[in-house]
Amino acid sequence: MSSSIPAPSPTASSTPSQTSDNAAPTCTNGIPDQYGHVDIDACNSYYNFYPNFGANAAFAVFFGLFTLVHLAQAIAYKKVSPP
Repeated sequence: MSSSIPAPSPTASSTPSQTSDNAAPTCTNGIPDQYGHVDIDACNSYYNFYPNFGANAAFAVFFGLFTLVHLAQAIAYKKVSPP
């Protein structure tokens, strides 16, 4: 059993590409500020987010607190296997 792949058909009209003598870069490389923010127009900006130290510190405190609570619960409600 052989299957034939159809040949691509040429396009009806094509326009030649044009180049410009005054090509300018579409973006620039940004340098992160003290909190790691890079302007959204920069080439090395991956998302539009401005880090907030206070929110990150609060998250770290809550994460640590809930980790300690979880550890205390694990110790308090530990299953004891029969001897």
